[in-house]
Amino acid sequence: MSEKRLGSWKRNWPAFLRSLVTVRWMVWRPQLVIGEKYESAVKWASRGLAALGIVSSVFIFPSPLHALSFAIAIFLVQQFFEKAVFVYTSMYMQPMPDFTIIPSEWLGIGYAFSDPPAEDKPNLFGPAFATQEYAERVFELLRSWNDGRDEDRDENICVSFVIEGNGNYTAFIYPNPRRPSTTSFFREGDKLRRTSKRGREHQKLVVMFTFCKTLPLPSTSLFHRFAKEYLDEPARPIFLQAFRLIDGVTEMLYDINPILKWNLKIKRREDLAPSEMEYTFRNRGNKPIE
Repeated sequence: MSEKRLGSWKRNWPAFLRSLVTVRWMVWRPQLVIGEKYESAVKWASRGLAALGIVSSVFIFPSPLHALSFAIAIFLVQQFFEKAVFVYTSMYMQPMPDFTIIPSEWLGIGYAFSDPPAEDKPNLFGPAFATQEYAERVFELLRSWNDGRDEDRDENICVSFVIEGNGNYTAFIYPNPRRPSTTSFFREGDKLRRTSKRGREHQKLVVMFTFCKTLPLPSTSLFHRFAKEYLDEPARPIFLQAFRLIDGVTEMLYDINPILKWNLKIKRREDLAPSEMEYTFRNRGNKPIE
């Protein structure tokens, strides 16, 4: 059975409310999708509407036509509740920071290039921090998102750059919500639909931490060269490297092993789709750290 969203008003619901109750269109009628904890309330609401329809048709409306119209309306509302779909929720928590997040520690983005460009000599990029100690803790977290490996062929770590159009750009680093470990976890939850959760839908929630920072983008920024070379050769790998910014000078932290990556996202703000994670920042009132 086909399904579609019920307009932009629904997308503006608070995230916590959308996870509890939503409405979708099923060919010719709306369908209520609600958490299984509210099953009893929905069933009692349906029964109450049925009783109200009977009582009102007998005692409230003197005109048979009015009584019939009201009864039909009550019946339709009752069917809306009667045909509700109940969902059960599984929540997967990505590895979270086990250290204090200090926004002022992230100062900028460092870039380094192989000259001349070569496939076996990847370009490097990464956050530039105020101290090496903080950089080490951050990269320990990033590596945990990649299951401890130094190569990220599966895009377990998502890195994106969004050009804001106001002379700035925003960098995002976050764990992929579709990592293999996440998929495996939800697969176990899907099995419940064949046993104790028969007839219910499985709602899958992922809790994760996102690093993001908005930075100035002057014409002299090395980001322009980095983005051009990456987009010209998207199959060429790149190193996610830790940097340190000292007195305006960016230096590479060689003691921290880089993570080799093959995928980045570089987009303008206006080209982001509502389904993309980066879209929610600024477009829904969130604001990256300046």
